[in-house]
Amino acid sequence: MVPDSDRTGSRRHGNVVRWFGTSTDIEELKRAEKELRDLVDYVPELIVIRDPDGRSKYANRATLDYLGRTFEEFIEPGFDQTVIHPDDWDTVLNTRRQGSRPVPYEYEARMMGMTASIAGFCIASTLFGTVTDASFAGS
Repeated sequence: MVPDSDRTGSRRHGNVVRWFGTSTDIEELKRAEKELRDLVDYVPELIVIRDPDGRSKYANRATLDYLGRTFEEFIEPGFDQTVIHPDDWDTVLNTRRQGSRPVPYEYEARMMGMTASIAGFCIASTLFGTVTDASFAGS
């Protein structure tokens, strides 16, 4: 907003003579984000996104279906300890600490799905994590 003023910059009558503004149409961005989310949601691999501090931000449909949980349950603090095999928890925790730095990592852990069966998974991370059924022995 620019007040009415003379060349010396003093105001004349306090009237607004110009108004500057900007607007951004975000509909295209929202549409593209939804398309990407829909695509990731239907990838038949478990995909999880976490903050650098390890808090869960996103899980695709395959992850939630495998775990038999809702997104709200998934993002609750401590949720991972309810699905990761107790013997693998230290490995998971120590590896996640590495994940706070932008370096790729990979490890194996056993997780319990909604049927209470335990399966081995290879968990890898670059910018986001994917979980692949490793079917390793000892589960």
